[in-house]
Amino acid sequence: MMNYFTKKRLAIITIIVLLIVNISTISTVLYHTHIKPKRGSFNKERTYRKTRKHMRLTREQRDLFRSKVVDYRERTEPIHHEINEIRNQILDELAKNDPDTNVIFKLNDKAAQLHLKLKRQTILNLIDLKQSWDPEQYDVLDKMFRQTLLNDHRPMPNYKYKMKKDSNERKRERRRR
Repeated sequence: MMNYFTKKRLAIITIIVLLIVNISTISTVLYHTHIKPKRGSFNKERTYRKTRKHMRLTREQRDLFRSKVVDYRERTEPIHHEINEIRNQILDELAKNDPDTNVIFKLNDKAAQLHLKLKRQTILNLIDLKQSWDPEQYDVLDKMFRQTLLNDHRPMPNYKYKMKKDSNERKRERRRR
């Protein structure tokens, strides 16, 4: 049997613990939505600083690099936007009860053409940048771009296929026995 003061202390301790949990939850949510940069998102300024630091650019090279990067982004941003719009249209078509594959294929072809245009802009930009650096600096830039591009286009693992393949291999093993 608890007396009045023990119940009161227990209630106060419970309220304090709940208050601490609520504050920490709210803090975590705020941190992840407003403060912490999203993983996988493109932080332009950080990328610029990282490149500048690794390449050891002179002031003139930094100014030139920054202007070329800004120009490249201005040229490619509308392409990225249009590709995203097409992706949304494809998803909208797929969400329909009876999706029209002809519409999806046409949208896909249009996105592929835009992607080709984007890649060409990237190649032209890299060639333009290459002319501004000495060979050692370009080697550093080349390694950075290779790392970025190779990590960006890694295929997703197909777990269902692997599981099915493993299952089929086990069945064949049993038949051989």
